[in-house]
Amino acid sequence: LRELTAAAHETEKAMQAADKAYSDSFASTQAAADVAGHYIDKLEQMGDYYELSAEQQGEYRNTLELLCRAVPELSTLIDTQNGTIEGGTEALRRNTEAWQENALAQARQRRLESYTEAVVDAEMAAAETSINLTAARDEQQTYESRAAVIRTEMRQIYSSAERKASEHNTIYRGTDVIYAEDIIAAENPEYAELADKLRELERQAAAAENKVKRYTEALNVNQTAVVEANAKMDEMKAVMDNLGTAAAETGAAVVEGAAGLDQSAQAAESAKATMQAYIDGLYAMLPQVKGAFSV
Repeated sequence: LRELTAAAHETEKAMQAADKAYSDSFASTQAAADVAGHYIDKLEQMGDYYELSAEQQGEYRNTLELLCRAVPELSTLIDTQNGTIEGGTEALRRNTEAWQENALAQARQRRLESYTEAVVDAEMAAAETSINLTAARDEQQTYESRAAVIRTEMRQIYSSAERKASEHNTIYRGTDVIYAEDIIAAENPEYAELADKLRELERQAAAAENKVKRYTEALNVNQTAVVEANAKMDEMKAVMDNLGTAAAETGAAVVEGAAGLDQSAQAAESAKATMQAYIDGLYAMLPQVKGAFSV
């Protein structure tokens, strides 16, 4: 059962890993933004670069260098050699905010993509388990049907043998008693072969029944994993939609973030299409599976 439900457990692990990766990205992005904000505050407090002393100008340039290290994307606005900032500290603040929004949007996008992959894997595992369950049920039914045919044939042979034995015993009135087994041994040597075939079919039917039980349990686990994974992804999409709506008021950074969300949605649709094609392929193979047990 553990092997059949491995995908369900992996789905949970994958989502937990995606959550941790997002949490780490959020923390590092927030930390970098906070550090950048601190440096920008310091630059504002120091005032105009050209009115500073040589020592203060050195400190100013060092602060610019540290700011670029905290948020490398700001380096396009900064000339660390000359101590100049294109657009001033207000431009630094706007671009820091835009960078933060974009970085968080990308982190959310990566998280959504990981969620989508986990959901698709869970749905594919559930679909494959369902196919295997159907095949196991067909296998069990085939063995049981063939066993029923042999039982009917054996009952007919035994009933005929009982009738002959009864007729014989009536004629000889106990002087020469025979039993149905005696008639079968003398006239129906195929009866033993039928008994052997029946035992083998019953063994195969029991094995198929065990497979049905295992696949049924596995399907329940896998389907539960699918429901839970979809619910978690829906929750995340709702959060992202809310964040996207709020962020839309901040301008260009959110346009890029929204584009990322659109790409994630397209990736999700593509992944689900791939999954559906896989499931269709499994169902297409089902007649072949049935045919293998009907020979």
